[in-house]
Amino acid sequence: MDILSQEGVDFSINSNLHLLTKRDAKTLKEKGTKNVLTSILGQKEIHEKINGVPNSFHRVMDSIELLLKENIPVVANMVVLESNVEQVYKTGKMIWEKFKIPFAATPKVPACGNPNLKMLDRKQYIGVLDDLIKLSSDFKMNIQSLHPPLPCMFNDSERLKYQYFLDSRKCGAGRGTVAFSINGDVRACSHEKEVYGNLLKESFKDIFERMSSWRKGNFIPEECNPCSYYYQCRGGVEVLQKLLILQKMQFILILEDL
Repeated sequence: MDILSQEGVDFSINSNLHLLTKRDAKTLKEKGTKNVLTSILGQKEIHEKINGVPNSFHRVMDSIELLLKENIPVVANMVVLESNVEQVYKTGKMIWEKFKIPFAATPKVPACGNPNLKMLDRKQYIGVLDDLIKLSSDFKMNIQSLHPPLPCMFNDSERLKYQYFLDSRKCGAGRGTVAFSINGDVRACSHEKEVYGNLLKESFKDIFERMSSWRKGNFIPEECNPCSYYYQCRGGVEVLQKLLILQKMQFILILEDL
């Protein structure tokens, strides 16, 4: 944080906030933290059942309070699984009534190297977006979903309703976003497992050049071109690779090896 501040680089923190103390909050403020993104998985029982950590719900609530007292903006993100998909609206309402901060609900996507590809079906995914729209309508709150949905999930009449989510997020993998591991390995994004080089052994410029395939759109499936949403959607299909529309309008997002 000291180095980034000295170089004039804005930075934010992603954390479950379980270990945050009052002193930590003051330090984050002093160092110039732009904002903090934290995780909330539902009401207390569901939150602690999913993460398996007793008292973690109260810890995150107390930590958000500490950050807000230091005037550090906080966004609470709910990773949506089958086990908590019915709690999106209730959780967003709770966050708004308690803190008046932005709320994000983001359907699960597979982590790199994780063989578990089970995710929400199309009806559940769109239900999450509907809950966010209702939260925005009922409380005028700032709502988000941290991964871009794919335009081809929706028919023509639906796209206008969900246009906000289509417009507000795009994938910057290998363009404006890269992921650094603790040992210096560099990937195009946190969901991508291929390593393009090590920052401790070579220049970032050389590593970034190796990611040119992302900037050229080489990973966009053939069936996505031509498409009127090609440039608007570009990243969603690159990160998730394939969208298969199955019978009964269910879908599976598959993250393939690149």
